[in-house]
Amino acid sequence: MDAKKATVSKDLKKYLAIGGIGIALFGVSCFLWRGIRKHDSVEGNRLPKKLVIQILCSLKRELFPVLNGIAGESIGLMKRLQLRTLPRDEKLKIIEKSSLLLL
Repeated sequence: MDAKKATVSKDLKKYLAIGGIGIALFGVSCFLWRGIRKHDSVEGNRLPKKLVIQILCSLKRELFPVLNGIAGESIGLMKRLQLRTLPRDEKLKIIEKSSLLLL
């Protein structure tokens, strides 16, 4: 008895070739996508920590007189009206009168 030769049909070869090409294209696209995402990451655009702290400190120093005036005015108004919290409209009036909106 002779063993039968196992042959692969032409259709199966064609489908395997198309599938292999598809897998290769998928791998290349994943490789390129990963490279693009690393290139456009946010980490490269961040400011150094010391610079951020310096900016925040200077903002705090410049805004302190304005915020201190708003706090003093609101505390004085609360004492005059004998309130524990200010109503929203009173808060908005104080902020409108301050120079905070001009900044």
